[in-house]
Amino acid sequence: MKLKRYRVQLLFTMICSLLIPTLWAQDPDQLSIPGSDFLAIKSTLGDRSLETRSPIQSFQLAVALWRLGEHKAALAITDDLIEDAYAPSATRYLKGLIHLSQVQDVSIFRKLGVAKKAIGAWKAAVDVDPTHVLSNFAVIAFYINAPSFAGGDLDQARGLLPRLKALDPSYSQLAEGLLLAKEDDLEGAERLMLAATKTIQDPPVAWFQLAQLYFQAEQFQKAFDALEKVKSPGLWHYPTPELVFMMQGFAEAQQGRSKEARAAFQAALETAQNPKVKARLEKQLKDLS
Repeated sequence: MKLKRYRVQLLFTMICSLLIPTLWAQDPDQLSIPGSDFLAIKSTLGDRSLETRSPIQSFQLAVALWRLGEHKAALAITDDLIEDAYAPSATRYLKGLIHLSQVQDVSIFRKLGVAKKAIGAWKAAVDVDPTHVLSNFAVIAFYINAPSFAGGDLDQARGLLPRLKALDPSYSQLAEGLLLAKEDDLEGAERLMLAATKTIQDPPVAWFQLAQLYFQAEQFQKAFDALEKVKSPGLWHYPTPELVFMMQGFAEAQQGRSKEARAAFQAALETAQNPKVKARLEKQLKDLS
């Protein structure tokens, strides 16, 4: 597996982290993170005051801090952006993702409350902009995947599908595929998700969801192959390279291919920047040795 496309020289990355948001990404939904180098963005923008960063740079910094696992700092920036009425739907969508990531870090007594904050942020994003596709999809996916005691509700999810279909048929196919998978119709789910990969504006999102479906069905080679479609760098909300490599490592390990699993985990470790993710990968490598 080649990693050259993810290894960008630090100076170039730092320059791009300043230029891309201001020159190309007027809409934060179209923001990309050059080389997925979140540490460079934190280094470049982290010491600046809110007044000396443009709004899109603050959004970019919030994304970087989220990816690095610095959730409180990331949330503080999203709250500032919301207060300033910058990109109300995209910022609330990001806030929901940060809260969702927090679930794995907080105590068991706080997980339910943090999960509810995630869907609360996504619902707020839909309230301020009913046409925001990613937030509509996130609300439905939450209802599908969350346990009932945390707010999961398949009927609610099903009732929201027509609105999403009117906004984006491809994301609607993806959401309906998640619903069918929850109802154990894995063949129907696969059919819809594969169709979505051909038309959706964000193919890596669809392929990643499909890979998770294959994991659920214990079709690990199919999961590995789907993840191969995710690896090209893309928008800020796409799965990161280390996450893709890590999942491929699990797919290889489940098939008894220890050598290949070790190579995938090592590739993930070489691209990982989040300290907790790096620690998990080091443990996986140790367990394979």
